[in-house]
Amino acid sequence: MKLTTLPSFPESDWLDFKFEWHDNLAELVIDILCLANSDADCDRYLVFGVNDKDHSQIHTPVDNHKTLEQLNDFFGKRNFTRIPNISLQTVDIGDAKIDVLTIKKSTYRPYFLTQDYKSGNVCVRAGVVYTRNGAVNTPKDSTASENQIADMWRERFGLNLTPLDRLKIYIQDTSNWKRVSNPFVDDNVDSFYYAPFPEFTIDFKNEVFVDYESDSLGNIKHSNAFWGKTIGASADSYYVIKYLNTVLFDGNYTIMDNHRSFLIAPKCRFVWYSSKAPITEVHVETSEPFVTDTGLKSGHGLERININDAVCNRASIGYHVENSFEHGLQKILDKDVYETIFFPEGEQIARQIYLIPEKDNVTNFIREKTLTLLKLDADPNAPIPE
Repeated sequence: MKLTTLPSFPESDWLDFKFEWHDNLAELVIDILCLANSDADCDRYLVFGVNDKDHSQIHTPVDNHKTLEQLNDFFGKRNFTRIPNISLQTVDIGDAKIDVLTIKKSTYRPYFLTQDYKSGNVCVRAGVVYTRNGAVNTPKDSTASENQIADMWRERFGLNLTPLDRLKIYIQDTSNWKRVSNPFVDDNVDSFYYAPFPEFTIDFKNEVFVDYESDSLGNIKHSNAFWGKTIGASADSYYVIKYLNTVLFDGNYTIMDNHRSFLIAPKCRFVWYSSKAPITEVHVETSEPFVTDTGLKSGHGLERININDAVCNRASIGYHVENSFEHGLQKILDKDVYETIFFPEGEQIARQIYLIPEKDNVTNFIREKTLTLLKLDADPNAPIPE
């Protein structure tokens, strides 16, 4: 949605216009709650500076203007069950600058207050669910209908979704996954169930081996994955996630360093860097196969990409993205794994599995981490601008 086009739309369950900012903050809270609880299948917008009757006048709102910091501080003191995710932008419309407060769509409805909030003669009542029907807010002395509130709770708990989609929500509710001893399965299986809906279960196959177990040549047994080269023995295993008796999802995980750590198989990217000092090449694989952030493709060999045609070093970076499915599963299995150093000192780049913030660009994160690990003060060959 281009914010500059908002004044061309009529008011609806996702769009509300105000000529000026509220002089009564209880009115602002109600407007936020109504939009956050609406049935709109998109982000919602509260626009300041537009005549809400016929859009005949657009101007720069000045009275009672708020910044995003002021709004976050104010909402943080108002006893919301959960504060809606908001952002605030100023948009040029002709000679005017309107303010657009965006309320991100989420599955956390219903939003409401746990204590009354009163300003002047307006009271936002605790426990009351306000919503928006078309372009009309729930009256201040009323509430959303029983069916509307029931639908919000169904969405909150994923009951209107398929079991697989519900699982994607529940896997983030890590504190509610309970470990259990299951006498009906192999002793070497660690089982979990989801407390609110115990028909969702996870079984981790736990390989058994002794400390520093060796192969026939006397070498310590390790997982085949690069993160499995730990001080002690490691082994690859698998897990299954079920709804009742149906397998919804399965995957691999690694038992690390004689059962001291456990790692859900991470995503990986390759990094190439020149073999000799000073380092003149650093390349990070992008999400496209065999393409790097500096534009090199598979035709360049990627193992011989220095100017002098010397062989480059190559390392693998393993990572989870914050709040991804793998991250939720990892927190259930072993939340401290990101602090573990997995790799022997011979590895110059790959030291651990990284948790990349959800809003960060993965390629940029890996490049910055690589430059830090190589102790480079300057980027030897900056990536192509996106």
